[in-house]
Amino acid sequence: MRGGRAQRSRWAFFNGLPRLDPTTPYILIQGRAKLLTKGENYRRALLLLHKKYPQYRHMAIHDRPMIQIRPARVKSWGKL
Repeated sequence: MRGGRAQRSRWAFFNGLPRLDPTTPYILIQGRAKLLTKGENYRRALLLLHKKYPQYRHMAIHDRPMIQIRPARVKSWGKL
């Protein structure tokens, strides 16, 4: 309490956010990144995105760059 008023704990607020919930699974990938704008890897990434997310088929993402990450370290926690 401060000044006769109860203060809400900042931790309680942040702890309630799903992204900080320790039971929520996470994956952290660190490595070298490369910007793809054309080529076989770019076309393959675009195809995989279209397969996984059908809504992307109707979006103009074919002229957008993609980021390819070559993992150096991978860390995960929670139930993936």
